[in-house]
Amino acid sequence: MLHKKSILALALITAPLFVQAAVTQGQLTFTWQATVPATDVLSGAWKFTDPTGGDYTPSVIALQASINDDKSLDLVTQTPATFEIRSVNANNLNSVSAYLASVPSGTGITKPLTLKTTLAAPGEDEVIVVLNDQALNSGSNNAITIQNNVNNTATSMSLALYAKVATNNYTPGGSISFTTPVIFSVNVADSISS
Repeated sequence: MLHKKSILALALITAPLFVQAAVTQGQLTFTWQATVPATDVLSGAWKFTDPTGGDYTPSVIALQASINDDKSLDLVTQTPATFEIRSVNANNLNSVSAYLASVPSGTGITKPLTLKTTLAAPGEDEVIVVLNDQALNSGSNNAITIQNNVNNTATSMSLALYAKVATNNYTPGGSISFTTPVIFSVNVADSISS
């Protein structure tokens, strides 16, 4: 009898060693990106700067992603990119215009998004790039005037991107990013000689 009790006690002690919990998995996706510093502006009459006047190099702009009740995905710029266009020789800027070199290309989406060119929330599978509260379009023929008659040696810029992605155009837990060059045309006043 004592032998049976010892075996039962040993079985009860070792039983937990053979029990395994069910394994579950979760996913986090990380994205690393770098932006190569811009080359100098060809004319040398103006440049991109930070608010203190130092050279400006774009950095990755974070997008906040939220899934709607209909399972579409909203992407909203968390903090816009802010920089200045500044005259090198302290001459006034007459005007500044800008356009997208191409429609933003996205990674992490199944099919390209359509560029929205009016200042309004994007519809399903649309992306909008906003510069100083104006929607940018692609192509030099579609440049928009950002500042006209600036009459100052510098002007501030604020750039953001917003998108709405359809349910079947993204993977939950995935990573989405967009890239597009923005082209600026700047008219700087000539120096006045006395």
